[in-house]
Amino acid sequence: MHLADATPLTPGGEQGRELLRRELSKSEYRQHKSLLQSVYDWIASRIDALLSGSTGTLPSIAWLIGLLLVILVVTLAVTGLRRGRVRARRQPDDAVLGDRSTSAEELRARATAAERAGDLDSATLDWFRAIAVRGVERALVDPAPGLTADEIARVLGARFPASSTGLSDAATVFDAVLYGGRTADAADCVRVRDLDSLLERTRPEPLRTGQLA
Repeated sequence: MHLADATPLTPGGEQGRELLRRELSKSEYRQHKSLLQSVYDWIASRIDALLSGSTGTLPSIAWLIGLLLVILVVTLAVTGLRRGRVRARRQPDDAVLGDRSTSAEELRARATAAERAGDLDSATLDWFRAIAVRGVERALVDPAPGLTADEIARVLGARFPASSTGLSDAATVFDAVLYGGRTADAADCVRVRDLDSLLERTRPEPLRTGQLA
């Protein structure tokens, strides 16, 4: 890389602003746009205030400090939000089968309401829970509270072999959203919802020799 192409170590005012804009445009920050915009606006206002009270030239080091502050604040904020979301979702009643007093139909109603409200994470999780609970209601799944999403997918996949891949994919999404901090999108929600509908219309096949329920 030529030195002429590198970012100046002592950027001027406009260059400093451009550095801040580039940092905030990175993909890992886009989901927290409102927070980042607030941080950027605050820093920009402080810099403008300094400029208005001076000769109009801010020391280049101030822009570097501002950029580092943006990176630090945003990193801490994003990490905190992700950890908080994961901790909140790891409550006992957020397990796959969860509260067994909730029926599959109630879970479907809850998922539908969440989807309409735009809460795709909750909707996707509840659509998969509806699949799991419906498996219990149809005596296809042992209602053991410690069953994982993957275990439920494998049990149901043995009874619905044509949907085994879809079940495995749905379990992966469930775990990623519940434990991995991933955000479900509309495609995830629709796939799990459609899978629930398909399984409801499909007659389970009997277990073959060597398969475990």
